[in-house]
Amino acid sequence: MNNTYFRVYELRHHMKKRFFSEYRPVLLMLPIIAVVVITAWFAYHRLSGIVTEIKTEINHPERRLDVNELLSHLVDAENHVKSFGLTNDTIYLQSFYDKIQQIDTELAEIIETNRHNEEVAGSFDTLQSAVTTKIELLNELLVLRDPDRSEQAITQIEQEFESVASTMNTQPKEEEEEKKGLFRNIFNRNKNKKEPTETKTDENPLEKIHSEVKQIKRKTQREEASLKSVELEIIEQDRLVTNKIRSIVDNLEEWEAENLNWKKEEATNHINETNNQIAWILAIVGVLLVVMAAIIINYIRNSLQYRRALRNAKNEAESLARTKEKFLANMSHEIRTPMNAISGFAEQLDQSTLSTTQKEQVGLIRKSSDHMLYLINDILDLNKLQAGKLKLETTGFKPRQIIDEVVGFVAGRAHEKGLEIKVDLDEKIPEVLKGDPFRLRQILINLLSNAIKFTENGYIELKGVVALISETQIDISFEVTDTGVGISQENISRIFEEFEQAEVSTARNYGGTGLGLSITKMLLDLHGGSIQIQSRRSKGTTIKCKIPYGIGRETDVEHSEVNTKKIDLKNVRILIADDEAFNRKLIISILRKYGASYAEATNGKEAIEQVKQGDFDLVLMDIRMPVLGGVDATAQIRKLTQKRKGSIPIVATTAAVMKEDQKKYSDAGFTSFLPKPFKEGELLQTLKNMLNKDFSTEIEPEEANPADDQLNFESLREMSQDDHTFYRDMLETFVETTSSGLTSMLDAYSAKDWIKMADYAHKICSPCKHLGAEVLYQELKQIEEIGRNKENSDQLPELIASAEHKGKRAIDQAKEELKKISSRG
Repeated sequence: MNNTYFRVYELRHHMKKRFFSEYRPVLLMLPIIAVVVITAWFAYHRLSGIVTEIKTEINHPERRLDVNELLSHLVDAENHVKSFGLTNDTIYLQSFYDKIQQIDTELAEIIETNRHNEEVAGSFDTLQSAVTTKIELLNELLVLRDPDRSEQAITQIEQEFESVASTMNTQPKEEEEEKKGLFRNIFNRNKNKKEPTETKTDENPLEKIHSEVKQIKRKTQREEASLKSVELEIIEQDRLVTNKIRSIVDNLEEWEAENLNWKKEEATNHINETNNQIAWILAIVGVLLVVMAAIIINYIRNSLQYRRALRNAKNEAESLARTKEKFLANMSHEIRTPMNAISGFAEQLDQSTLSTTQKEQVGLIRKSSDHMLYLINDILDLNKLQAGKLKLETTGFKPRQIIDEVVGFVAGRAHEKGLEIKVDLDEKIPEVLKGDPFRLRQILINLLSNAIKFTENGYIELKGVVALISETQIDISFEVTDTGVGISQENISRIFEEFEQAEVSTARNYGGTGLGLSITKMLLDLHGGSIQIQSRRSKGTTIKCKIPYGIGRETDVEHSEVNTKKIDLKNVRILIADDEAFNRKLIISILRKYGASYAEATNGKEAIEQVKQGDFDLVLMDIRMPVLGGVDATAQIRKLTQKRKGSIPIVATTAAVMKEDQKKYSDAGFTSFLPKPFKEGELLQTLKNMLNKDFSTEIEPEEANPADDQLNFESLREMSQDDHTFYRDMLETFVETTSSGLTSMLDAYSAKDWIKMADYAHKICSPCKHLGAEVLYQELKQIEEIGRNKENSDQLPELIASAEHKGKRAIDQAKEELKKISSRG
């Protein structure tokens, strides 16, 4: 068992470490996701920058074509100048000026676009200067090709002609008009000269005109030659400027091409660099993924191990719980067994002639034994308390009667300490309430007992006040006040915990288990009530608890105190199936008292044969017997086809009091259940229920009694009721069964037959218990438990040796008692 607890503790320790291991894959995925996101962002950022640059170059080819287009516009402007020179058409002149304006705008845009580029800024400045020079040269060509020069020559000739004609009076008007129309046709001029001129008669006018014309012609030719020379010079300069412009444009195009190639190379390098970086990052991600996969695999493996460990721990915990339940069930039986004597003898005393004081004292003994029995049952059933499975009864009871019983129960100890108990009950409290009277008794006893325990002088006061009342419900507030040692404020919250007391020294100075107030709080929680505590160190304590109850009527009260009638069982035949002779004799003594007939069987097989051969009204069947157990025997009896035999009432008599065991017995075919040890009244009540006999009994609970190694023959004497033969028979049976059982147990131990060893230990432990051999009984129960569970076998040698020694001592004491009887007889 210790190893199991250690494994459970170790498992819990490992469970605390599982938090990181469970979330390790998630924690590892976070940096992996972060690396992947950063990689994606980095790759996108780098590649998008490269793509943007490429798109910019693709979507803006005008940056490379602007200079060529400028050159094309210069050529167009030059062509307009030439066309104007040939045709004198002003359209070409206007087109020239428009083109010059366009060139000026484009040149400004080109320079503005590239003004931050230091590599080509000088080239664009040179280009601007060359373009300006070319425009000036083209403008000079326009001036040279101005048609006004021919107009001036013609005008001069006309003036000379008019001068000569004025001297010629003989010429007719028609001839003058004809000449004027000719010049107009040649020079494209209309001159209206109608006034007559004087003509010199002393010179030949034609010769003079001819001479003037020649002079004008020569002058014009000279001017034309001069202009031609200037024009050629301008054209040459224009050619040089044009070549310079083309050279600049070529250089710019070459630079543009080199710049584009450099950008391509740079983009390629960036792409390669980005690819390398992405490759490294992906490699790192791959490594992390491999690590994560390994961690996940390890996590899955560990998870499977943890699940197996949890499953094993769960199975072990359930096994421990079952073992604990069985242990508590056995302990419940063994503790209640001596309580049977207390309540039984108190019952017998109460039926005898006693004084009033003795009657009152015996009544307190009976009530105390009843309370102790129920209290022991609840305390031993820790699983039920801790799991909140404790069920409350709802029955009618008289609260004042309960309070009187509680006060009477604790009054003795209070008087021993010189304490006064005050009771103050609200008159509004109804005479009858509906609820659980035993739990109220338990709560009040716990509170009053605590108050008495921690109070050395002064008084104890119990108040009952109606807190809330309606037609069917009432809340009663019970207050217990003492003048004791009190509790410090920091310890108040701890006193309601299990096995906790206010101070470390409390258990040493005052005793107690520390369960009283914790059980009280649990019971109040079950009722839906509440508890409050007010205390001051060295001043005293007041505990208030509020409990809701239903309001009852007199008819709701169960009158359990019934006078036992003389019972006649002469016509009842009962089969007693029990391997323990002591138990059989105890039942026989009760049945003889009421005239019942009986038969005995020591195992299940004998019981089946007895049922087949005899005619019984009821079977009292022990559960654990050799050869064939009670459960299997009952199952076979239920299969009998003879009349009434298969349906005979069978009562299970066992110390197993767990609800699961009772259900198992019911499913096996048992009619009813009688927990051992039982009292006479309980047996009679069972017979009444099973046989429908017209008698009533008073049922007494079982309780516990301390014992030591010294045999106590007093209870056996009382049971025999001065029947010396019965008394001797019981002692002889004890000596015989204990001696043979002890020998058989030792033989089974030597043969390492643990099951038989456990059976023999079980067989002899009950007689030892009934005669007060408590220590021997406990050792025998340990031997039985070890033999059945096959655990802690290393403790057997010491237990066997001790049990053998104490068993022989008990046998010797019984023999000494037999000698005393013989000497008196």
